[in-house]
Amino acid sequence: SVLDEKHALKYLNDIHPMYSLSWWYAAIAGFYLFLSGIVAGYFDNAVIYGKIPERIRQHPTLSRLFSTPTINKLADYLDHNFGAIMSNIMIGIFLGTASLIGKTFGIPFDIRHITFSLGNFAMSLQSMDFQICYQTLLWIFLGIFSIGFFNIAISFGMAFYIAMKSRNISLAQLLELPKLLFFYFKKHPLDFIYPPKTERTEEEVFTKLL
Repeated sequence: SVLDEKHALKYLNDIHPMYSLSWWYAAIAGFYLFLSGIVAGYFDNAVIYGKIPERIRQHPTLSRLFSTPTINKLADYLDHNFGAIMSNIMIGIFLGTASLIGKTFGIPFDIRHITFSLGNFAMSLQSMDFQICYQTLLWIFLGIFSIGFFNIAISFGMAFYIAMKSRNISLAQLLELPKLLFFYFKKHPLDFIYPPKTERTEEEVFTKLL
């Protein structure tokens, strides 16, 4: 077994919504997910504003050490991936230090991420030889589902709010969104399953509404 019984029970209690602050910790993880998206956007903008790909292509030292195709590949790679790389690094730091912050300051501060929680549940279940009552199992499933819900709701909700503010979208305009989504789904339902080969234009999707 990967875990002993003591640690297996601890992991299950950490997921259980009645025995732990899993919902609150899941909300903290959702905030960190949102924050890592802000980090990605910041570095993507920094690469463009600082003209990093162009500077790499014209860097004299790199030009002496590497061939032109290699330098171009490096420049293109950083142009498309630097924000995602920094975002992944920061989300690792955010999630990895949350428990340390809580223990250092003696406050209820930790994270619950659906991926980690599901993995801990699987290890605990195997370590206990699958000897768990159905009632507890249902509570754990509720805990995992709610952790995922708060992860997504907080991170997506905050990102959606920022997107609305950046485009000066009012609440009245937001109320039109379900209608527009239904109209889009009715006209192009497969776009919600698999992205189209070419980008849909506003006129193409909402011709009748316009």
